[in-house]
Amino acid sequence: MSAAIFAFAAVAFLAGAVYLTWQAIKHRDLLRESAAVIALGLAGAMAYEAAALATGRMATISVIVAQEFALHPLQWLAWFLPVPALGGALTFHFMARRREARWFVFLGGGVAYLLGGFLAFELHWLP
Repeated sequence: MSAAIFAFAAVAFLAGAVYLTWQAIKHRDLLRESAAVIALGLAGAMAYEAAALATGRMATISVIVAQEFALHPLQWLAWFLPVPALGGALTFHFMARRREARWFVFLGGGVAYLLGGFLAFELHWLP
């Protein structure tokens, strides 16, 4: 079941990347193309995770990450903690710049982050 979820996510990210690329070409928009590259990278990660879970022949991303966090916790926290903070700061910056900052966008992002953690815990998605 978990492999199917990751395979579905891979297809969804791939479809999103294709759509964003089409929109970027249509509107000559570098930001959309950048988002397409990110979506393509996430599609690759989800496809790898689906293959790892389906075949059992390679370590899953969660196992690799758990091992690295255990071996080098301070180094990984030094990289991991700023990433969500920077994402939130950039979201606020881009929205406030257009004078359209809405707190529900930030609240929705926080709720989604917590919901993802809760679902992973409840569904026992452990390395």
